[in-house]
Amino acid sequence: MTGNTLTKKLNRFVTLGCVVVVLMLIYCEKSETDPMQQTNRLAQSNSPYLLQHAHNPVDWYPWGDEAFEAAKKQDKPIFLSIGYSTCHWCHVMERESFKDSSIAAVLNENFINIKVDREERPDVDNVYMSVCQMLTGQGGWPLTIVMTPDRKPFFAATYLPPTSRGNRPGVRELASRIGEMWKTQREMLLADANRVTSALRDSIAQSSGSFDPSLIQKAEDALLTQFDHENGGFASPRNNYAPKFPSLHNIAFVLSQHGNDAPEWSERVELTLNRIMRRGIVDQVGGGIHRYSVDREWHVPHFEKMLYDQAWAVKTYAEAAVELKNSEYAEFVENIVQYVVRDLRHEKGAFFAAENADSEGEEGKFYVWSWEELKSVLGDDAERFAELSGAHPQGNFVDEATGQATGLNIISYPSSGAGAEEIAFWDQCKDKLFSARSQRIRPSLDDKVLSAWNGYMIMALARASYLLDKPKYTEYAEQAYTFIQDSVLTSGGKLSTSYRNGSVSATHTVEDYAGMVAASIELYNATGKPSYLEQAKKYIGNAVAEFWDSEHGGFFLGSQDATDLIVRSKDPY
Repeated sequence: MTGNTLTKKLNRFVTLGCVVVVLMLIYCEKSETDPMQQTNRLAQSNSPYLLQHAHNPVDWYPWGDEAFEAAKKQDKPIFLSIGYSTCHWCHVMERESFKDSSIAAVLNENFINIKVDREERPDVDNVYMSVCQMLTGQGGWPLTIVMTPDRKPFFAATYLPPTSRGNRPGVRELASRIGEMWKTQREMLLADANRVTSALRDSIAQSSGSFDPSLIQKAEDALLTQFDHENGGFASPRNNYAPKFPSLHNIAFVLSQHGNDAPEWSERVELTLNRIMRRGIVDQVGGGIHRYSVDREWHVPHFEKMLYDQAWAVKTYAEAAVELKNSEYAEFVENIVQYVVRDLRHEKGAFFAAENADSEGEEGKFYVWSWEELKSVLGDDAERFAELSGAHPQGNFVDEATGQATGLNIISYPSSGAGAEEIAFWDQCKDKLFSARSQRIRPSLDDKVLSAWNGYMIMALARASYLLDKPKYTEYAEQAYTFIQDSVLTSGGKLSTSYRNGSVSATHTVEDYAGMVAASIELYNATGKPSYLEQAKKYIGNAVAEFWDSEHGGFFLGSQDATDLIVRSKDPY
């Protein structure tokens, strides 16, 4: 090899080495500054919600002793954020604040930051949601709590913007202000925390007592004051009946009290069920009911779909189909069941928790349609379909947050005056839209299996099965029940709150048992198998042993083993 050749090869080697060094420097710089290259403690979690925050620059802890000890050792208050994986405003707060490195720096400097999945720890959520309702008069998710290292709360809010907006403090200003007050006015914050905790304990004690049968009439009277006589459903008249949740357990309650024997209530029930069934709160293309409507007309939903809403829709519409002799309600039940079995079912029969409101970073993107998309899919049939579905070229979807028209359409079902030929045409168009929509990127799935919510779904399927003569529904219910018995009920006989990827949670709540007792009883009614009643007795025995308040009466929500709670709360639900 000549010297000249050797020099050229050395030069190429040095050049290549320089390129490698530069690339390594770029990679290292990216690793330090790109949030997606960072991980925090939530990366070890099994919760889809916590995993969504595993790459935040916020130094999140999961709920537990490590966080509490860190708060004491570092002498910092705790910033607690509670939400769930399919919550739209939880995503907004993460995107605006928790992914912002400058806001994260302020949070990390002043707090020990804890994330909780409200579906994995409903007992923790219930305690601090009660605090939020006491302090602010309202609740919701994301839930924001600031508390002392021993978990006593002194500030509560729901969604907070990154910087102060209107009457909502911004996360940045809040973190700085409380951090300063913790240093200079700590005694005041501690006194506030003690007062709040004391008031919380008093409210729990006062909520106990014996059952008064007059409560049934009082409940009915209260519902009547909240009834929307124009659009059906229950909400606050002070807020013009919006937002509005389906709250179909209220309709089920009224049906159980009156059936079709009280014409005034039959009319209210039918108005509610008919409006919900036809409006945008239902995914008219793919089936399933969304969590709630932002308007009183049931038109614009928050697009997440929760398993428990599907369960109450199946149960209530099945009962109404029989009580009110309405075959449309039975058809609606079938649409809900088809959706649940198709999109929310574990391969071994149990049911997943929920589907997200957002896809590709936008709420409702999976569900809404531009006029151009409708024309592309339906061709010459688009205009006739639009007349039946409420769509039009300018769109019918107004964004809740901005109040601006989006130019997009939410699909409705034809009005009750539509004839058989029109319904058949609408169904043909719907099938084409469903096929086209299947090519879109779906919202993410929260694939936790929750005992309580599965209990509700099993109960609903079993009840609908014998009311509507649908044996297949019983098969679905029994398969899900078997999964819970085999995979979620622990060897010690305790019913875990959640299951995911082969692991069960350490949490147990009375709601888990309530759901599965209801499931057991309805499966007995559907099948006549005594084993279901025997299992119901076992569940009740375990619930009484672990959750009954022998001093004041009533059931605690959280387990006696949950020593990480400042109080054992009771949930009226």
